[in-house]
Formats: sequence, structure tokens, C-alpha cells
Amino acid sequence: MTRARRGPRPAQLWFIGVTIVAVVGVLLGIHVLSGDRAYTPQAAVRQYFTALTERDADRVVDLEPDLDQQSYAISVLQSPDYRPPARVRIGEIVRTGSGRASVETSYTINDQPFTSSITVVRDARRSILGLRTWRTVRTLAGVQLNSPFFSGPKINNRLIPQNSDAVPPLLPGGYRVTSAPNPLADVPPAEVAVPVGAAGAADLTPRLKAGARMAIDPLVAEYVDRCIDAVNHRKPTRDCRFVAGVEVRAGEMITVDRYPRSKLVLSDHGIQVTTAEKGRLWVVAPEAHDRHVRYSVAGFVYLNTDNDPFFSPRI
Repeated sequence: MTRARRGPRPAQLWFIGVTIVAVVGVLLGIHVLSGDRAYTPQAAVRQYFTALTERDADRVVDLEPDLDQQSYAISVLQSPDYRPPARVRIGEIVRTGSGRASVETSYTINDQPFTSSITVVRDARRSILGLRTWRTVRTLAGVQLNSPFFSGPKINNRLIPQNSDAVPPLLPGGYRVTSAPNPLADVPPAEVAVPVGAAGAADLTPRLKAGARMAIDPLVAEYVDRCIDAVNHRKPTRDCRFVAGVEVRAGEMITVDRYPRSKLVLSDHGIQVTTAEKGRLWVVAPEAHDRHVRYSVAGFVYLNTDNDPFFSPRI
């Protein structure tokens, strides 16, 4: 007689079910802890700083949606001059709404301590296990360039786009700010720290070159000559303030006996030109005694788009 086969006992079914659940749980745990995805707000922040440290542009873009159109921020991130935040400590989570949280995080940039509340949001994308991930948002910030007479600024040796009204947003970290070669002033490099979501400030302190006056004096002399020529030919002299009080009668001519000696001072607007020693004009009068007039010149020297200096008088 043939006996009927028995199915698995309930205990066996229970064991199989528990085993399957355990295996799935282990795989889930390995997947979550593997670091490929940020399944918690802390993980998103941790991976974000790790990506900065490794200069991993693709990973940073994956974690920070604001970077999608920020090619300049990526280019300076990958520069050898970039210094990522260090000594990162991730603190408490504050829930600010459904699918949104902030993570208190402390770190240093160029050995300066910072503490930031980093906003993270749930990502619409899901992993293969159906879990939602988290992403950082609004971590980029700009840089204020505080410098008189500053031209051709570069960050990490990358020229700031000419069509930008300001420095494009940057990722958190340390940057090196320099300027293009300047014919009149030396601009030492400046180190700037850009914290999370807050603007950094680059204080650049240019110094006049030893030969600056030799380059500027001919510009002032050219301006004086142009004004004197206009007076002698009875042309308008609205930008020639220094001859406004000189009386020139019919038949008289003005010649330059001595140009003024300039005093140069760097200011927020350019190189300020004032008079250290007045110049002298001769008014030649055919039917009277010649007379001399002392005069001063003031204005600013700027650089044009070709980095050439030009003098603009004070009107």
C-alpha cells in the first residue's frame, strides 16, 4: 500500500517564513548601511560632506539639486585649491514638516569653526526596496569681493564669467581668490571660507606698484593738454574744471609751464588722483604782461576692458 505524502508541517512553514524575513531584513540592512543611498537625514548630510571631501562632483550633484545648473561651482570644487570642510560633527535633527528636516552640523573651514542648520528633504525617487531617500537643499552661497580697484577676479584660478553680475554660488569650503595681472597695483591672493548657505567675504588688499605714478602722470598730462587745447580754440571745457577760473581774453593763449605732481590713493572706486604739488600755466597776452596761474587736477584712474588705465577727471 502506498502512503500519501504529507505537506510541510506548520512549524516548518513558520521556520521558512522567519528565515525569509530575516534574509530580507539582513539584505535591507546591508543596503541601507552600504552608503549608496541616504535613507536618513543624518546620512544625507554625512554623504554630502564626504562627497565634498572626495571632490566627487557626480555624488554632490546627486545629493544637492541646486547644483544642476551650476557648472562653475563644480569646476572650482575639482580644483586643487579647493579645501573641503573638516572635522564634521552631525548633531540633532529637527523635524520642520512632512518630508523635511534640518540637521545641526558643526565643521571647520580653513580652521575656522562653523555651525549650520542644514535642510534636507525627502527625495521623490525610490530605491529598489521602495525606500525614500533624503537630499540636502540650499547649501550653496556666494562670495562678496571686498576690494578697491579689482579686475578680472578668479576663484581657484577659474575666471568668474564675464556675464555674471556677482560671483556664482559656491559649495561649502575654502577657496583662493586672485585677480588678473594689474598694471598699476599688486593684489595678493585672499583665502575665503564659504559656510553652508551663507556668503563668504574675500578681503583683497591691493598695493600700488612702485611705477604706478610713472604710468599715471602721462594720462594726467594728456588730459591737461586736451583741456588747454580746447580753451585756446574756444571749445567747450565742461570736464576741465581746473581752467574754469582762468580768464582768457581775446587774443590770449595758454601754455603749460609745469604739470602737477600727483598724489595717488587706492579707494573703493579706483585710484584716486589728487595734487601733491600744483602745476603752472602761462597766459600769453600779446598786448599785456604774461601771467602765470597755478592749478590742481583731481579725478580717478580706472581700467578698461583691455586692462589699460585711463584717467577720468572729477567734474
